[in-house]
Amino acid sequence: MGMFKLMQEPILGMTEGHADPPFRKLGKCLMNQQCWSWGCDIRRPQGNLLLAFGFERLRPPADAKGSSRYRLALRSGREISLWGFGTLISDGVNAVHVGRFQFDAQLCSALSNTQACWSPSSLPPLRRPFSPHELALAGSLCSELLGYIGDYESWVAETVGIRYRQQTLDKFKDTVYSAAEAKQLWPRLAKQVARHYGRRAARKRIATSGSRYHAASVS
Repeated sequence: MGMFKLMQEPILGMTEGHADPPFRKLGKCLMNQQCWSWGCDIRRPQGNLLLAFGFERLRPPADAKGSSRYRLALRSGREISLWGFGTLISDGVNAVHVGRFQFDAQLCSALSNTQACWSPSSLPPLRRPFSPHELALAGSLCSELLGYIGDYESWVAETVGIRYRQQTLDKFKDTVYSAAEAKQLWPRLAKQVARHYGRRAARKRIATSGSRYHAASVS
């Protein structure tokens, strides 16, 4: 799908139920491409771009199977962790995990700086946000994460060139968006996610307030 057509179509769908909102499909495609791209950046013959950007690499022990954990402390006080299977952002207490193949902001406890986590099965227990506070937290953390991925892609384009990123995507059989399209879509997706969870949190607050009022009226 070309960028012009994409910008004319609504990405955010507010329908909740069995069908995924359209923005989840976009997020799934982008995250799948991004995890592939990070792997290419790690294996880059001229040097590991994640390390050059400032990430710290934590390798799994020799007797463990899984993916290295790349972690980066942000100026906001939050921290990002990357693996081949997805990514996580934490505020020191709570965290949001977004998987490579399922674009869904799931809450969990924050990882320690050196916590052993090399596979999806070793992540802390994940849960979908439910309360207004959890929904607002998921939207805030997830949108910051997606915005930062967009910042990283802009840095890659400025540092080694957009052609490099396109060459990595040309080798990926599941590529949907070009390097130029993806770089522009990350910040847009971040805004859509923040709006989606913000609206859900607001509706949940209204529903909760209405339930309390009804209970008080009949008591």
